[in-house]
Amino acid sequence: MKIRVVSTCFNEAQLLPFYLRHYGTFADEIVIYDHDSYDGSRGMIELCQKATVKDWPYGPGMDDDAMIKLWAMALRDAVWDHIDWVIVPDIDEFVWCKDIRSELEDADRNGQKAITAQGWQMAGNGLPVDDGRQIWEQSQCGVFDPMYSKPIIVKPNMGLEWIPGRHDFVNVPKADLLNPKFKLLHYRF
Repeated sequence: MKIRVVSTCFNEAQLLPFYLRHYGTFADEIVIYDHDSYDGSRGMIELCQKATVKDWPYGPGMDDDAMIKLWAMALRDAVWDHIDWVIVPDIDEFVWCKDIRSELEDADRNGQKAITAQGWQMAGNGLPVDDGRQIWEQSQCGVFDPMYSKPIIVKPNMGLEWIPGRHDFVNVPKADLLNPKFKLLHYRF
């Protein structure tokens, strides 16, 4: 089973170490589309063995229309590359599950095409210090937030289309795809 994580980036140097460390534990590949970061983000991505940095392909700005095009392109690329699952978090979002690879193998056997992870807002006193631990080991306070329960893990050939913002699919309620074993930890505070 091959897992690819795909995200976008603009000046995310403060959270990138946590993001790369977290997804590097279970993803086979991490692809990040950078939009002209000038804070060292691009260099951090290039240093990660599992990560590939690509240029943002749609000109200035990261509006919803461009994002929808990017996710469609990323899924087409994943089909071409024979990827089994694609995870599409923002840099401040951490998909957590006790054993992600095993749970995705089960989802594969059950014929699932997408998984909505249960959303949680993480809270802490500012950004945690990068001491080598996972962000969710340092910041264990938070609150359930149904707004952040979103379909974030997908089969690349799922045949579904996100609404702008990627918090739901067109004509498929995210609740129909909820798997409470998966948490989406959003580091916001």
